[in-house]
Amino acid sequence: MRRSIELFGQAIEQDRTFALAHCGLADAWAQIGWLEFSAPTEAFPQAREAAEKALALDDHLAEAHASIGFVDFLYEHNWERAEKELRRAVELNPGYPVGHQFYADYLKAMGRLDEAIVEMRLALKLDPVSMAVNTGLGHVLYLSRDYDAAIEQYRRALEIDPGFGPAHLWFGRPYLQKRMYAEAIAEIQLAVDASGGSTISLAVLAHAYASAGRGEEARKILGELLDRSRSRYLPSYWIALVFAGLGDADRAVEWLERAYEERSGWLVWIKVEPRFDGLRADPRFSSLLRRLRLEADPATPPRDLAARRLAAIMFTDVVGFTKLAQRDEAGALRLLEEHRALVRRILAAHGGREVKTMGDGFMLEFASALESVRCAVEIQRATADQNSGRPARERIHLRVGIHVGDVVREGNDLVGDGVNVASRIEPLASGGGICLTSTVWDQVRNKADVKVARLRSVSLKNVSTPVEVYRVV
Repeated sequence: MRRSIELFGQAIEQDRTFALAHCGLADAWAQIGWLEFSAPTEAFPQAREAAEKALALDDHLAEAHASIGFVDFLYEHNWERAEKELRRAVELNPGYPVGHQFYADYLKAMGRLDEAIVEMRLALKLDPVSMAVNTGLGHVLYLSRDYDAAIEQYRRALEIDPGFGPAHLWFGRPYLQKRMYAEAIAEIQLAVDASGGSTISLAVLAHAYASAGRGEEARKILGELLDRSRSRYLPSYWIALVFAGLGDADRAVEWLERAYEERSGWLVWIKVEPRFDGLRADPRFSSLLRRLRLEADPATPPRDLAARRLAAIMFTDVVGFTKLAQRDEAGALRLLEEHRALVRRILAAHGGREVKTMGDGFMLEFASALESVRCAVEIQRATADQNSGRPARERIHLRVGIHVGDVVREGNDLVGDGVNVASRIEPLASGGGICLTSTVWDQVRNKADVKVARLRSVSLKNVSTPVEVYRVV
């Protein structure tokens, strides 16, 4: 990485307007800061400076938005701006695998693990032999606590490159959670050997020994690591991990506090990291989560945390219903009630929930994007059958919008970006049509028996970034 910084610098000297070289420089510094070969406070500011130069040269460059979003995420802990930049990167270039990978890293930290799996699988599809992406998918499966799937994914990664040390290192984590200590230690030892005894690999090995009840061996490595601090930067996060394995909560929290002062990038995942489960009841750990804005303050209304979740939201309305009612109010209401009965019957078959009716429309919630799309298709087909044989003026034409996103429950109602997006793309559908966001399509492609066409990227009211919209054809 140091050599790459030299080469990117040479490229910039030859052409200071070469935005991609500035992106490369930013990513190299960010990786050095994230892997803590240097103190984050030394590496990440240089990454930000290079990324900002790239953006100034070309604001439509996906790599530049991904680079600055990565810094916002890992170093600045500015969750809102990080998501905006990372989403912008994948919207500008859906074929950029690193953009999907970085966005997945952000989603993992937020606890939005289903979305993270989707993004990482997209990255893997775009770059199936990338070791970073292959091990990254293993990481999100591990954080999702699907340890068997994580083990299988790490095995697939090592089939591609058996000598890739980080894959052996991270392979140890799901083994530890399954208490397969011998297997975990064997894999981590391979990473120690491959890295020449890197600080991270030795700390993970010490944690594995401690977890396996081999405290004396763990403390021996811990002593060696502490000795290193006399001559080089010692990342506190990894020392905290060793103490967590030893069951020493006081020292583990103490070193996590040091990591917070050091601006360690690894802290972004502590909300979902299984290895710190033993600290979750400690109020000092909760305090750290709140300062990172990964957990709400107890005084904050539940709207900010407990009531928040991911959901598929569908909005429907009847095209031209007002004109239909003006011609024949009683007949229009009769048709509407008939249609509502049809929607409710189909909704129940797909496990959906009726949130509320709004005049001639519905707001519906589903546990999965796939069921929401299948339900929408079935509703439109049933509506077409219902219209068959009726005079044109007695037909109802429905339009549908579907989005998967964050929602917050308030009583029986739902609010949040997931609701806002779904309600604002629904009018883009034609009568009898269905519009989906790219988030929905990414989750249902190759699963739902539908074809789509890209409509356009649209800016929506009260939604921070443009949304890519597809229509079912």
